[in-house]
Amino acid sequence: MDFATLLKTTNPAILLAIASAGMLAASLVLGLGITVGGRALSSWLRATAPSDKEVDAFDKRQLQDFIKTQENEKPFAMTPMNEPILISLGCFFVAFTAASLFITPPAVKEPEDPNKPKPVVLTIVKDPAKATKIVAELPKGNAANGKSLYEEKGCVGCHTLDGKAGVGPTYQGLYTRAANRKPEYGAKEYIYESVVNPNVFIVDGFQQGIMPNNYNTQFKPQEIADMLAWMEATFK
Repeated sequence: MDFATLLKTTNPAILLAIASAGMLAASLVLGLGITVGGRALSSWLRATAPSDKEVDAFDKRQLQDFIKTQENEKPFAMTPMNEPILISLGCFFVAFTAASLFITPPAVKEPEDPNKPKPVVLTIVKDPAKATKIVAELPKGNAANGKSLYEEKGCVGCHTLDGKAGVGPTYQGLYTRAANRKPEYGAKEYIYESVVNPNVFIVDGFQQGIMPNNYNTQFKPQEIADMLAWMEATFK
């Protein structure tokens, strides 16, 4: 098995754990190397530092003020004890952060509740023959309830009932006009399509994208049947 196949077939969480362990070991080695090199450099600098006589040549007052200031402050200092650990932790943190950007543990999918009712989604019409079948299989509509749905579903905000202009076409005479909008559709098929897929046909003088395109999830089959019954009885 080659390396690429191994990466594809191995659990990402295991890959992340192996990579983290490798980076921790590499960080420790790097930290120790930096410490040893730093000490060697420090020894060399001390060996080549100015002599005591040269140091005494500096202004004694300035040196005393500096020492006094340092005594009042307690800055953090690297010591032979904490130096390798701090350097190793810093290297590990940087490497782990970089690896986390490319290796993501698999998401845990919550089990579906078998008793939870699935949302009803009305079929979007694309074939006239299927549209006729879909409308024919709707339950018997209640025209009185259709009038209530006109307000509950927000249709009242865009469609008037008295022929006045609105954001969308008026409902006055709608059922008669719907029967002649598309040759292959009857009035009910056209209205059904206009609700569940409103951007497939735009009436002249109106804009595309105004009507929400998610009504196929907002209407139940009984509700769309009630709307059709109300329109048939009221707007011929």
